[in-house]
Amino acid sequence: AGFVPVETVKAFHEEEGEKALADTRAALETAGVRHRCHVAVGDAAETIVDQAAAHGCDQIMMGSRGLSPVPNLLLGSTTTKVLHLSTLPVTIVRKGA
Repeated sequence: AGFVPVETVKAFHEEEGEKALADTRAALETAGVRHRCHVAVGDAAETIVDQAAAHGCDQIMMGSRGLSPVPNLLLGSTTTKVLHLSTLPVTIVRKGA
């Protein structure tokens, strides 16, 4: 990253973040669910908690399992860390079988 301009790195993260959000954003819009999407870079759990506070959120909703190949006993490691860091209520959504 030291040889790549900061603007290029930022544009890459923004583009990849928007791609990752596209399906979820479309589903929320189709369902008429009010939402805001933001792309941020950093430690996942810390960034989620920081962004929720910065945007005046009153709740965090997230899945119980992420993409990490290392399983946690009951919850994903990011979810577990958000639960410990957040002062906001956290709703955990588990995908049905």
